[in-house]
Order: sequence, then structure tokens, then C-alpha cells
Amino acid sequence: MPNHFGTTTSVRRKDHEEIRHRRRDSAGGRILDGSPCKTVTSTIVNVDAKGDAITLADGKTLNLPEGIEVETLKPGKKVIVTYSTKSGKSLVSNIQPAK
Repeated sequence: MPNHFGTTTSVRRKDHEEIRHRRRDSAGGRILDGSPCKTVTSTIVNVDAKGDAITLADGKTLNLPEGIEVETLKPGKKVIVTYSTKSGKSLVSNIQPAK
């Protein structure tokens, strides 16, 4: 589906995990990275302030980039997280409270 960021495609898995692949940017139609982003809804079970990371209920540990303050996240909070994995590290690109 086209948007002002480019064209994305989504696949819905039976485990409610959405995978998005950004295909082209809107400026010149260049192929972008292509690393799949995953969006999951889960509960935070651990917050590692020193390591700037969170652990979700499924045991997955996600690293937080600068701009997402770990102090604002608390264990027990249900969140919707979008992240990608590169070189074995999962990096959050968006996190928001789940309803």
C-alpha cells in the first residue's frame, strides 16, 4: 500500500505478528534496506536501564535506540513494539502503549 514514506507490504501471521517490508522510498523509488520489521503486542517483564533494553513476555530482549527513554517503560506494561533484527540484535523502532 502506498504512503508518503514509500510502498509497504504486510503479511499477517497466525500468531498475530505483522511483518512489514518497505520496498521503495517515495523520493526516487530506490530499493531500501529490506530488513523485515516485526510488530508485536506483548507485556514488558523486565527493563534493563543500564543496557537500554526490555524483555517481553515471550522472552525476547529488545534494544532501545536513543530517543526512547527506558525510564518511561515499566514491567507489567502492555505495549505494541515494532523492531527489526540485524546481526543478531533486535532494535526497537517504535513502541507505544497497547489498549
